Amino acid sequence: MVTHLVCFMLALPQEATSIALLWLPANGQVLRFKCEEKVNEHGHFHVTTSWRATHTIVTASKEAVTERVIEDEFRIGGSVPVNGTNNVETAIHRPTGELVSYTLETTPTFNGQVSGAVVVRHEFSFALFGRVSYPTGSVALGDAWTLHQPHGPNNRYDFTCTSSIVGSQKVLGHEAWKIKYSAEATDGKHTPSASGYIWLDSKDGSLLKEQIHILNEPVLTGEPNSADLSSIVVSDELEDEDFTITRQF
Repeated sequence: MVTHLVCFMLALPQEATSIALLWLPANGQVLRFKCEEKVNEHGHFHVTTSWRATHTIVTASKEAVTERVIEDEFRIGGSVPVNGTNNVETAIHRPTGELVSYTLETTPTFNGQVSGAVVVRHEFSFALFGRVSYPTGSVALGDAWTLHQPHGPNNRYDFTCTSSIVGSQKVLGHEAWKIKYSAEATDGKHTPSASGYIWLDSKDGSLLKEQIHILNEPVLTGEPNSADLSSIVVSDELEDEDFTITRQF
């Protein structure tokens, strides 16, 4: 997701202390997005699409977190309604962020009405890059932790991401940890990778912002592309400010 980034001054914590970075969302917690995607695939394909995404924590416990994401209100150029699809993603994660199960339901629409059968997919690769991970114990600034998502029946990739806390920052009035992020994957043919930064709420570990650069991910034509992904996420507790997401292929 890239553009209209909000700039913040990086403030390092005053004390070198251990940090318990945990994902502790409340049941029913909602994160709202306004998104924009600019696609330019090797100079052959240019389009700007905006949409709305609502993330809801269905259940949260020490064992697992179930999250549902609804993407709708798709528009081209910010104004023309799209006759296309509405998406509903349902993911079950371990507290480390590891995916246990993933479902993407795509509903064709025309003039705001359902126009075809719902397509259901369970492929993890739709949700891996930019996926937040959490350490299993306390960490200090600069300490790294790794999340491995192995190849399997619903995962075309053998995927590994590495994260480390580099400082703290305020994002939309919330204290957040700034996380350095990198990831690599392979399916035997393609070797996509990603690097960038993720900002997590220091109180409950919720995602507030991310800026990720993705390389060699086969997205549109099946051939490797590159993508710049940035977002600012606004929760119910915050002002409903706009933010944009841009991916360039």
